[in-house]
Amino acid sequence: MASASILIVGYRAYDELERCLASVARHEPDAEVIVVDHQADRARAGTLSSAFPRVRYVARDENPGFGAGVNTAARLTTSPLLLLLNPDSELHGPVVE
Repeated sequence: MASASILIVGYRAYDELERCLASVARHEPDAEVIVVDHQADRARAGTLSSAFPRVRYVARDENPGFGAGVNTAARLTTSPLLLLLNPDSELHGPVVE
């Protein structure tokens, strides 16, 4: 089981999301990460999925809203501890501990 599940819901924020995921990989390498991308650009989604293979990436064609994205991500978790990040967040140290 992961130490925590990090949920990220975005809407075409790929540059910011890439920096966010890099910081999570650096500072919370054991965390389960789930990204829900609304109205996803499939090419950019594929690039990020390749760069961060441990991330569970959910590309959606529609945009049902932030809350729906959080619920989608939460249903996919394995940890009871959830950390919600915006795609423009960057970690500067461990936060789960």
